[in-house]
Amino acid sequence: MEDNKINILQKGYYLKNQLENTGWEHIINTWIEDENYFSVMSKLINLSNANKKFGPKLKDWLKPFIECHYDDTEVIFINIGPYNKLHDADGIPFSCSNTNEEHSLLTYIFDALADDYPKYNRDVDLSRWCKQGVLMLNLAMTVEINTTNNHFGLWEPFMKHVLKKINDNKSELIVVLFGNKTHTVKTWLSKQTIIDVKHPATATYNGKWDNKNIFSLINEKLINKNKKPIEW
Repeated sequence: MEDNKINILQKGYYLKNQLENTGWEHIINTWIEDENYFSVMSKLINLSNANKKFGPKLKDWLKPFIECHYDDTEVIFINIGPYNKLHDADGIPFSCSNTNEEHSLLTYIFDALADDYPKYNRDVDLSRWCKQGVLMLNLAMTVEINTTNNHFGLWEPFMKHVLKKINDNKSELIVVLFGNKTHTVKTWLSKQTIIDVKHPATATYNGKWDNKNIFSLINEKLINKNKKPIEW
């Protein structure tokens, strides 16, 4: 038990170091110092000890915050959960930088982009969107490999903490919710501009993702606010 506590503390120091100079320290470090962080880590350690694999790796958990500086954040994407195949998830929703191969969900997204932006960039590493001010989050930050067991309950206190803090300090951000499961966050983002879209996975059944021309809509809203549009 004592070894577990030391291990959890060490991982906390590691995560804090990752956040240096991102602007997110005042929000996420307080969670790392909270009892809920220890609860999350203890449960994940127990899963690992029970030979249950989950992803993404620890080093990628905070990647959305590392790549998207707090002060630059203008758009928030909230997806349901990470890819559930071993090594697929890189910490950024829909991104495929670990495999360098286009996942079917990302294919649907790129195909939708092509309607409005024929010269869009089809690079599977979506960190470039984060660097332009798009904070890309998974509602469940981890998932059990080869299952649909997203750890929603485990990460809900963290996500609530982060989104409410954002809502307290920023307003009129453009928030895109991918799928009905993500609608639970609306009460935490009362000061933001929220857009609901169907999850790209629905294209599996419909043949095409009904995306409401979300990418051009985001840029229209940014331009109307005298903000720089995203280079998708």
